[in-house]
Amino acid sequence: MRILFAHYRRLADDREDRVLSSRKFCRENTMSPITPLSLALLMLAILAAPSAKAFNFAVRADEWDTWPPECRARYSTTKASNVTPYAGVVPSSEVQAWQSRVGTYAWNHMHHYCAGLAYLHRATREKDPKWRDVYLKNAAREAGYTYNRLRQQPPQVLFPDVSIGLAAISMESGQPSKAMKYLELAVQESPRVERIYLAMASVHQREGRPEQAREALLRGQAATGGGSAELIYNLGLVSYELGDLDAAVKYADEAYGAGFPLPGLRRKLESSGRVVGD
Repeated sequence: MRILFAHYRRLADDREDRVLSSRKFCRENTMSPITPLSLALLMLAILAAPSAKAFNFAVRADEWDTWPPECRARYSTTKASNVTPYAGVVPSSEVQAWQSRVGTYAWNHMHHYCAGLAYLHRATREKDPKWRDVYLKNAAREAGYTYNRLRQQPPQVLFPDVSIGLAAISMESGQPSKAMKYLELAVQESPRVERIYLAMASVHQREGRPEQAREALLRGQAATGGGSAELIYNLGLVSYELGDLDAAVKYADEAYGAGFPLPGLRRKLESSGRVVGD
């Protein structure tokens, strides 16, 4: 299961790979102007929508483009997709593969989590604070539905990703402590899933706590028996930020030796007079 948000892939870097960078979205969504009264009525209707059991979410094109493949597979099989161009577009073999991978129980509930990701996407692009708040509340409600169902029957392979998604929603809602609670619970259930520790480090980094970010990454490295090139790369970035250039060079050598492609850490070190891969 891959990391769902670029927010949690890299801690800090230059323009090419920077902290909490958002996905690049393919298309803009526009809404026709509406009066204040109609806006209020529409927002009330959205907030008072049927419970998550009545799934009638219509995904937008840019949201579909940024969804992970498991969400595309699941959504394409829902009745809600019939009013979109995406009904049945994912090959049945791929649908079956994802259903087998996440399990039937999670499959039956995960489309709400996917809707939550889409609402989060809308919120990050929305300039009107009232609509942004509406989308974030919808995101939390939909993803929370799946989260609560998965917690009823652990362990679930999808649980780390749903937890990371809710952490992202919490961060966008200005609730970093709540984000960390989701991630800590995810570690308790899935201690060897590296992307949870990357998410933790990213939350700490966003809150201006680079030392705690490094501790989260070291914790992940220990839990996973060494860590991937991505985790090592992030350790190099946060070490550089903390001024520990010797450690940053060490981690850079390891990450690039393992084939990690992003050049940001190398550039930072070279700008400081340090040589990588010597």
